[in-house]
Amino acid sequence: MSARALRPCTAHEQGVDDVAFLSQLLDVVAAEHGGNVEHVFATGISNGGDMSHRLACELAERIDAVVPVGAPVVVEPCEPSRPVPVKILHGTADPCALYDGGEVCGGCWTQAIEEITGSEAKDDSDTFPCQAVPEQAAGWRARNGCADVETRSTADGAATCVQFGDGCAGAEVELCTIEGAGHTWPGTDYGCTPGTSFCDAYIDAVGPTSDDLDGPSEAWAFFAAHLDR
Repeated sequence: MSARALRPCTAHEQGVDDVAFLSQLLDVVAAEHGGNVEHVFATGISNGGDMSHRLACELAERIDAVVPVGAPVVVEPCEPSRPVPVKILHGTADPCALYDGGEVCGGCWTQAIEEITGSEAKDDSDTFPCQAVPEQAAGWRARNGCADVETRSTADGAATCVQFGDGCAGAEVELCTIEGAGHTWPGTDYGCTPGTSFCDAYIDAVGPTSDDLDGPSEAWAFFAAHLDR
């Protein structure tokens, strides 16, 4: 399977069309708000990050900007109907969606379950190839027509954000790399209680979080900068 293809799962095998569902959901929301949804943004971590990429690829006419976090793959073919601003947040120590890509990504949930239950999983079917994060950003630069020249770079602690904006007509691409961070939302905690068996297994599986970048604030600031699209 190509690192950029849809990963095998029950929903994919059953032909579930998540993009169509979300497009219809936007129609419902619009109908409840006078027939119009002025701005639509997408973000998420892991599979949610993949879906953010996919919406930018396949529903670009309705999506104003996306912020994928810890996303393993940009689904191909990706041929957006218009350029979409993209800001990628990713930790270099992500054990689930490897920053440098590779043939064996995923597997975090299996690891957590094995630690909780004390038994070995039956197979490794939740592992898959993933795409290097700089390659994800380069792909979006090419789709958006951005020059391969940094227009802005900021650093805060272990986090460095590099933006490419020249030539892409407001649909800039930005990559924020968080050194030493795992498969987590930067600037947030784990969302569980350390010391419990589930939480400890989850932390062991996804790796360290980081306070060097406030992920939610970064995402909102990026979305707010594109309210005129």
